[in-house]
Amino acid sequence: MFVGALYLQRFSCDATEEINISTKYLSLASTAALLKYIEFEQHVTFPDHSLKISFNSTEGLLLIDNSTVKILELINNNYGDQTKSLYGLFKEHIKTTCGARLLRINILQPPADTPTIVLRQYCVKEFLGNEKLFFDVTDLLGKFLDLDHLFSHLIIIPKTPTKRSIYQKLTIFIYLKHNLNIASKIVEVLKSCQNELLKTIKENLQNCSLEEVVKWIDTFINESTVISKGPQQMLMQETFAIKAGVNGLLDVSRKTFTELMEDMYSLVSEYREEYNISIQIQYTKKRGYYLSIPTTSITLPDIFIQTNKQGKKWACTTIKFQTLNQRVKDTLDEIQIISESVIDSELLPIIRKHLTQLYKFKDSIALLDMITAFASYVTVTNDCVCPEITQDGPLAISSGVRNLTFRLYSFCL
Repeated sequence: MFVGALYLQRFSCDATEEINISTKYLSLASTAALLKYIEFEQHVTFPDHSLKISFNSTEGLLLIDNSTVKILELINNNYGDQTKSLYGLFKEHIKTTCGARLLRINILQPPADTPTIVLRQYCVKEFLGNEKLFFDVTDLLGKFLDLDHLFSHLIIIPKTPTKRSIYQKLTIFIYLKHNLNIASKIVEVLKSCQNELLKTIKENLQNCSLEEVVKWIDTFINESTVISKGPQQMLMQETFAIKAGVNGLLDVSRKTFTELMEDMYSLVSEYREEYNISIQIQYTKKRGYYLSIPTTSITLPDIFIQTNKQGKKWACTTIKFQTLNQRVKDTLDEIQIISESVIDSELLPIIRKHLTQLYKFKDSIALLDMITAFASYVTVTNDCVCPEITQDGPLAISSGVRNLTFRLYSFCL
């Protein structure tokens, strides 16, 4: 229990809730066991004050046992097919991974708090009554990149160093900036909303702390940096992603890289003129830079070595070109080491200071996605009603139908 209390103080990004933790023995013990398991079995740890940890009681929630979950086919049907379950019916309208996770939680532990249920009902009604609002929000939600995957990379520290490329690390911040820019567009769309829950979501998304995160990313990373697929495009993106002036050694290394590339292209121009052959410079991550010559040049001069045929091209090199390629590789290694150092020691710690607001941002997107999924489900079915919820009953159901069975039976017909 004592270890669990220490973990709470160390890893929680929020101040620990004002609860008497000395009475929460099982919660603290299970927290300590989970974090120990992650550390020693998954071989990862977390930076201080980086996890969202909260104590939630079962008050205001409906508890459903495992046998009932299985009988009602809430998550999987009786044949193990998730798509033909209650969760599957709504999941097809979900746009984000965090929204899908929140939907699953709400199906297994639905709220039993009347104000919460009524507030969500009014949200769905507002979306159904404002077609433009509904489609604008749904369209923007579909543009979000994987938020759960993004946050895991922000907070996980492998105990054994991994050879993740600098490009993969840069991708985290490119994705984060993209998602925050989409969130700012959602704020504009939600400005006309009257529902209190939607207003709260809007306030969480327009928090000035999120704007500061974007500014810090722009301070370190060039705004022209984008996600690329080709190996040569990826190389250029990761080489010049960090802005000039951030690190003097990095600027010197990149200048050396540029000069070596100029020498390469100058050498290839000499080969073209001397041998009257069409020569292109190609790049692969494994081989580095090499020469590509059309196979129409049946006999190659002896200066070209390590020749192998790739489709309609000869892949080869020369001693001079190979020397330049090795110098380029060494320079790129220096650039990668310095770039990683800048990201790990300067940019990442700054972003982690805003994790509290970033968690609120992700939770708000998840809740908005789930509510729009409910509204989307209503638009494609004609058998939905909005029940009237009262605090103490009575419970009255007229012509009730289990919607899951009805939908699947109608589909079979």
